[in-house]
Amino acid sequence: MALTEITYTGDGTDVTFGPIPFEYLVASDVYITLDGVATAAFTIDPATKIITFNSAPGNGVSIRVYRSTNSDALTATFISGSAIRAQDLNNNFNQNLYVTQEINNYSLQDIGNVPLNANYTFNGTVSGNAPTVNSHLATKQYVDGLAFSGTGIADGDKGDITIASSGTVWTIDNDAITTAKILNDAVTTAKILNAAVTEAKLSFTPLKSTDLGVSVQAYDADTAKLDVAQTFTAVQTLTDPAIIGTILEDVYTISDGAAFEVDPGNGSVQLITLGANRTPLATNFAAGESVTLMVDDGTAYAITWTDTTWGPSGVIWTGGSAPNLATSGYTVIQLWKVGSQVYGAKVGEVA
Repeated sequence: MALTEITYTGDGTDVTFGPIPFEYLVASDVYITLDGVATAAFTIDPATKIITFNSAPGNGVSIRVYRSTNSDALTATFISGSAIRAQDLNNNFNQNLYVTQEINNYSLQDIGNVPLNANYTFNGTVSGNAPTVNSHLATKQYVDGLAFSGTGIADGDKGDITIASSGTVWTIDNDAITTAKILNDAVTTAKILNAAVTEAKLSFTPLKSTDLGVSVQAYDADTAKLDVAQTFTAVQTLTDPAIIGTILEDVYTISDGAAFEVDPGNGSVQLITLGANRTPLATNFAAGESVTLMVDDGTAYAITWTDTTWGPSGVIWTGGSAPNLATSGYTVIQLWKVGSQVYGAKVGEVA
């Protein structure tokens, strides 16, 4: 097969290529494409057949140099009675030869726009460069390389879905699924192939963050329930509550110690049996709280109520002085706090 074309590869620097390895009648029969795009920005040295581009083709650019001999008219025309030169005969025969070689070598795209009005079967291989406009054809290899990678669909933004990691990671874009796409017959039983899921069940108004606290109660782990027992760990404010039945108060036994605590947080009724003379504390006594304290003096032990946690000078007693403890049974004392001062009163004695 006669050589009628050659391909070079640009490096972004060189502007000269060649020499052209095939014969041609005139330089205008030599055509060049850069990555499939025709260019006329070059010259050919008639002596050396070296091609010089006006600017260097880019790095990796495919430079196709091919011959397409003019077949519209004969190179030389003979007139009756004129001299016949061997060169003219050779040029005409070469013209026919070159055109024949090019038809044999080139694909339809190099011959020109050929109308195909019937079905044709190509037994050989039709090849071409990567398409650059909508009217260009694409090969199977080009389409497969564009649409698929080695392990699946090629990475990139596919519209509502972005694909990464060689086709292994698919991510639905933000706002890709909207209410309009779900409602209005967009999702049907036939599409889901499950009669249990119907359009009626799918036609709902999605909740937004702005609905919380307005049309929908926000989740709160601390929300009290009315149908189960509650344990409040923070102070609750009840304004004029109506209580049906008596209040069940906690009864707490204080562990004896040199400076034991009377802490209302342990219960409103508290008991203590003294093991020695004691000076109790009221560190956690808050204003408004009260405790009914039942004291067993043990074996004639006494209590000193002067610690500053009860007030600047200790407990202030009704009658002016602290009560004496009964030698048997319990002495019942009521303690309550107003402001920063704890007050006390002896209720009585129980055997």
